[in-house]
Amino acid sequence: MEQWPVWLNLALFVLAAAAVYQAGVRLAVAADLLAERTGIGRALLGAVLLGGVTSLPEGSTTVAAAAIGSPALAVNNILGGVAMQVVVLALADSVLRRHPLSFEVAQPSVLLQAALCTLLLGITAAGLLLGDVNLFGLGAWTIAIFVCALLAFALLHQGRAREPWKPRRFPHVDSVAGRDAASLRTTRGLILGIGGLGLVILVAGIVLAQMADALAVQTGLGTGLIGALLLALATSLPELSTTISAIRLGQHTMAYSNIFGANILDLSLLLLADAAYRGGPVLNHTGTFALGMTLLAILLTTVALIGLLERRRLIIWRFGVDSLVMLLLYVGGFALLYRVAG
Repeated sequence: MEQWPVWLNLALFVLAAAAVYQAGVRLAVAADLLAERTGIGRALLGAVLLGGVTSLPEGSTTVAAAAIGSPALAVNNILGGVAMQVVVLALADSVLRRHPLSFEVAQPSVLLQAALCTLLLGITAAGLLLGDVNLFGLGAWTIAIFVCALLAFALLHQGRAREPWKPRRFPHVDSVAGRDAASLRTTRGLILGIGGLGLVILVAGIVLAQMADALAVQTGLGTGLIGALLLALATSLPELSTTISAIRLGQHTMAYSNIFGANILDLSLLLLADAAYRGGPVLNHTGTFALGMTLLAILLTTVALIGLLERRRLIIWRFGVDSLVMLLLYVGGFALLYRVAG
């Protein structure tokens, strides 16, 4: 695709981005209705269903990169995406104008998701720092990350029945296109629709990532840090659309769970990268960027967790204090990484 004209790659990028965004909007609506009908908690549904579907582009691009012998790109795609997706929460905060997004959420399951995500990031950082060892053709650290991700979702499922807090409800719900039409569909129709939307996100997400990679090379930005930023932006678009749609539906818990759930799933994909790459554990083929992005993701997730615990009403330039800190951390951290590892 690098041999195609720049205008064609750009046009395909825009079309794929539009398809992913619209599919994400409809996916959030369908997931909200499914949670309403089945009684499944929105925190769990957001983490597993929305997080799983929106992680499809990351999974496909990660496996593809590892299979063609680019383990660093595979790992950087995941870790860069994890950091970017936490920033999605900060960007989505501007959708609310009354008070910060973190003020709207008071469910312990979301706090648990953030803590578990931080734990997995810490394990990933340890693997990157200490080096991985081959175990049955896979990396021991990536196996540990995958097992911990499974345990995390099991813990989240068990925690549904023993939440000690009741979230404060807010009556205001914005209008989201398609909700009335979707509400007329049967539960089976909703499930089939979610499957179809997942397929659209997968295909369009792959096109989006490929076009971002080609444009990075064609415009001279390269496949280094700036290229990784473009790829992270491209693969994070499903999370952005579903998160904003969930907020407009008034489902703020689902918005947070979508991001934290997607990040837990994305980190578990390191095992798939190991399986696809035949040159040894993928964590051994990375550099300063991977470790730096992991540490940055830990900082961002911790700030998000502090915001959820503090629940401050203060808004500055349409953002909560926690969101502004996350945005500044990301920009500053990326600039520092560009200087050190670019």
